[in-house]
Amino acid sequence: MTTPPGCIDVLLTDEEYAEAVAIGEDRRAVVIRDGLRDHYRTANAFDDGVRLQRHIDGAVAERAFVKWSGQPWTGRQPGRLAPKGAADVGKNIQVRFRPNPLQPDLSVALDDPDDHVYVLAHRPVADNPMLVRFVGWMKGSLAKKVVALVGGVYYVPVAMLNPMPSRPRKEIP
Repeated sequence: MTTPPGCIDVLLTDEEYAEAVAIGEDRRAVVIRDGLRDHYRTANAFDDGVRLQRHIDGAVAERAFVKWSGQPWTGRQPGRLAPKGAADVGKNIQVRFRPNPLQPDLSVALDDPDDHVYVLAHRPVADNPMLVRFVGWMKGSLAKKVVALVGGVYYVPVAMLNPMPSRPRKEIP
């Protein structure tokens, strides 16, 4: 499998993947324990197994970005959820995983911080959840200017995203 130009593929080890799965499971358990509501805008979002998988997928994508970038996993907070607007990685990076290849756009919500960088992650091989592809990125403020708001979310097409840097940097951009 070849990585497309402008993308970065990251393969997690068994240990890294297990760590991410545990964080995803913990996040879902906190939502249930505290009577919170998941905010997934996908088909079958009311199915508990789908909700759990979304938490796991998000944590796996975050862990892969941490591995690639060398930045701290600030979204890793066992036993509690990070506050709204908190970064997933480093001081201002939000990793957005989109599992459905028919919905490949980067999603940035109306109330997401403008100064954060939003990175789009996909799973390039359906049966390998340990492989994550980072497709591109965009600042929140720009995402909110270049596309129309739909149901409280800006969906930025992949073609409009900035390519991933070939090497990790302290910050994107």
